[in-house]
Amino acid sequence: MALIKMKNNKITNPDWLNKWVLASIVPVIILIISAFWRPLWRDEIWALYYSDPSLSLSAVTNRLYNNVHPPLYFYLLYFWRGLFDNVVFYKLLNMGLIILSFLAIWKIGRKERQALIFLLLSIGSFWLIYFAGIVRPYSLMFVLSALASFVLWRIVTLAGEKKFIWFFLWAIFGALACLSHYFSLVWIGFAGLFTGLWFLQQKRYFDFLAIGIASVFAVLPTFVWLYCSYDKIGFVNPTPPMTWDNFISGQNQFWRGMVKLFFSNPMAYLLAVLAIGMVRKSLNYGQDKKERAIDIILIASIVFTFITIVILHLTWQPLIKERSFMIIIPAIIFLSARGLNRFINISNKNSQAKGLRLAKAIALFTLIMPFLFFGEYFKDREKLSEVKKFAQNGNCDGTKVYVYYRPFPEGDKFGEFYLNYVLPDIKPIIASVNTRTHLSEVMGSNCKIKAVALVMPRGERAAHKQARTAFIAAGLDPKQLTETTPGKGRNILWIIKDKNAH
Repeated sequence: MALIKMKNNKITNPDWLNKWVLASIVPVIILIISAFWRPLWRDEIWALYYSDPSLSLSAVTNRLYNNVHPPLYFYLLYFWRGLFDNVVFYKLLNMGLIILSFLAIWKIGRKERQALIFLLLSIGSFWLIYFAGIVRPYSLMFVLSALASFVLWRIVTLAGEKKFIWFFLWAIFGALACLSHYFSLVWIGFAGLFTGLWFLQQKRYFDFLAIGIASVFAVLPTFVWLYCSYDKIGFVNPTPPMTWDNFISGQNQFWRGMVKLFFSNPMAYLLAVLAIGMVRKSLNYGQDKKERAIDIILIASIVFTFITIVILHLTWQPLIKERSFMIIIPAIIFLSARGLNRFINISNKNSQAKGLRLAKAIALFTLIMPFLFFGEYFKDREKLSEVKKFAQNGNCDGTKVYVYYRPFPEGDKFGEFYLNYVLPDIKPIIASVNTRTHLSEVMGSNCKIKAVALVMPRGERAAHKQARTAFIAAGLDPKQLTETTPGKGRNILWIIKDKNAH
C-alpha cells in the first residue's frame, strides 16, 4: 500500500519508493542535529553583521551595498532577528523557508510522483543538508531555483489552464532567486530564453511574448541593485584572464560540487540515467512533445549556465566555489526525478527485475550516504571555540587587549562586530601604527592573551606581517610573547611566553 496517494498518477507506488520515504527520516534528523550542533563561523558572522537589527533599515541597506551577494536573504534575516535575537532562532529561518517551499513544490507539482521523488532527492542532498543550518543565503537560493523549475514545467506543459498565474509566478520566483544570488541571473535568463525559443518554434506567439516579459521582470530588480552597488562591492581590479590556475581551480570546485550532489544517493541518480536508455519504450513520453521540451529546456539552461559561469571565472573574476553551482543543482535533481519516475513506469509495465533490484537499494543508500559527509555536516569551520577557550582559561574577562582587524572593503566596522562573537569579554585596543600605548599598560593583567589579529587570510605572509608590524608599533615586544594560530589559522594570538607572568 502506498504511503502517499498520488493524484493524476495511475500507477501505485512500488514498495521500494515507500521505503525510500521512510528512510528519508535519517537525513532529516542529521540536518536538524547538525544545524543546531555546528557553531557559527566567519561567513555566518558576516551575515549577522549585514542584518544587524540594532540598525535602521536604511543603514542596513547601505551595508548591503558592500556585500558580494544580493540583499534578499539579509533583509529577511534582519526582520527575523527583530522578532527574537538568538543563534538558534537565526537557523530556524532557513528551515522555515525550506518547509514552506517544499509544500509549495508539492502543490505546484500536482502532488505527482515526480514531485515526491524530487523532494526525496533534495532532502538527502548534501547541499540542502549542509546549508539548511548555516546562516547564509544558499538554501534560500536552492528552494527558489527549485520553485522556478517546477513553475517552468507548468508553463511548458500548459493544457487549457489559466496561463497568467504561471507566468506571474515565473516572474516572482525568478526575481526572488536572482535577489538571493547573482548567478541566478544567468540561470533564469537562459531558462526564459530557451522556453521562449520553444514557444516561437511552436508558433505560440502570445506565450513567447509572455515568457519574455516575465523573464525581464525576473532579472530586472537584481540588475538595478547591481548597478547601484557594483562600485562598492570590490570587483575593481580583475585577475589576469585565462590563466591555467584559474581553469584548474574552477573545474576542481565544479567536480567537488557535483560529487557531493550525486554521492548523496548514487543509486537514485544511476537509475535516472538508465531511464534515458529506456525512454523509447515509454509511449507516453515518446508522444508528449511538451514533456520532451521541458527536459531539453532544462538541460540547455544547465549547460549554458555552467559555460557562462566558467567564462566569467576565467576572464573576469575567479568566482567559482562549490556552492556557485547550487543555482543549477535543483534543475539537475528535477531532471533526475523525472527520469526516475519514468523508470518506475517502464519497470512496472515491463517487469524489469534487474532494474527493480537496483531500485530497492535507493532506500539503503538514503540511510548510509549522509554518514559519508558526516564530518562536513558537523565541522567547526573556524574553530572559534578554540580562541574562546584561550580567553576563558587565561582569565581575560574585562581585560584590555590589542586587536588588529584585517581590513575589509565590505565594512570597516566588521572587526568589532566579529570580536563580540569571538571574544565577547575582551575590551579591544585597536593596534595600528598610530597607537603608542606603553607595553606595561597591557602586560599588567592576568590575561595571557596580549594581542589578537582577527580573520587573517591563511597563507598570506604579507597580511600576517602587517599585523605583526602593527603590534610592534603599538608597543608590544615579540621577545616577551609567543604566537599561536588556533583552529584554521585565521586568528593569530600573541600570548605571554611564561604563563605565570603578570
